[in-house]
Amino acid sequence: YPKFDQKINIHLIEAFPNILNVFSKNVSAQVQDHLQSHGVNVVVNSAVTGATPSSVTLSNKKENKTTVIDTNTLVWTGGIRARPITSKLGQTINKEVQTDRRGLVVDEKLRVKGLPKGHEDDIFAMGDCAFSGLPPTAQVASQQGTYLGRLFRDQGGHADEAQPFKYNHKGIMAYIGDAEAAVS
Repeated sequence: YPKFDQKINIHLIEAFPNILNVFSKNVSAQVQDHLQSHGVNVVVNSAVTGATPSSVTLSNKKENKTTVIDTNTLVWTGGIRARPITSKLGQTINKEVQTDRRGLVVDEKLRVKGLPKGHEDDIFAMGDCAFSGLPPTAQVASQQGTYLGRLFRDQGGHADEAQPFKYNHKGIMAYIGDAEAAVS
């Protein structure tokens, strides 16, 4: 669609200081330059705080600034937040321990933290519903699933004798358009 970009403006909004935070800062900067060279307006350190049928409001806390972008179309792909049922479960388990908005806080064996003594092996969490300190990616979730499957098969779900979950990073890739990708 060679003339399509002449009719629209694309704004990529990121609340963090750089885009693609799971990549190195060097790769992130290269991708940002690439996108900007293709006409994408990359806005960092800004969170979407509101949207109407004709605008999007951004807040940059670092600069204490609010920006309004006029728009007719909004495509929202952001946010890493636990599903409501996961949040409710965390609050039911232990409000003091389950404080992360991204998911259920788990220990090194993917057991949900904050359960009463003697019930530590009752609830496990992985993937998007777990906060383990690792990036919320499919690669992590897949390895967590394999770990838990083996733990249930080999240990009957009793994690005390099991080795801690160990993540093996195999690299990451993000498609950035124009048949190009960022790889690390």
